[in-house]
Amino acid sequence: MTSSYFQGYEGFVRFNATGGAAATLTAVKSWTIRVTKEILESTRAGDTYVRTAGGIISGSGSADLIYDGGNNSFIEAVNSPGDAGLALFELYLSSTKKIVFNGIIQEATYGTSPDDAQVISCNYVTNGIITLDL
Repeated sequence: MTSSYFQGYEGFVRFNATGGAAATLTAVKSWTIRVTKEILESTRAGDTYVRTAGGIISGSGSADLIYDGGNNSFIEAVNSPGDAGLALFELYLSSTKKIVFNGIIQEATYGTSPDDAQVISCNYVTNGIITLDL
């Protein structure tokens, strides 16, 4: 049996701040997402073992972008009051494997270093359904 491994350089991010058709972001250095399911305890009196059930699912993550002037809709999305969470995120592991959700840019860190390219880090949270097309 042969295995095929995906490499980090195959990944990319597509984004649209208003939820329309997503465009590929340039100069994405890395991205992450953590999908979490709340656990509900349903143990009853007299049970010997704990019973649990899956509850509400949420997600959060981050993306680091090398600033090149072409990612402004993404790195400026944190500065939009009254955000309804309709921004479309498409996080690709490869050209066919992706994670899709609507969400909100929760935090952006801007900075500079004389020894490196300018990297802007953005944190986001999901809003609604998370589609894992893996």
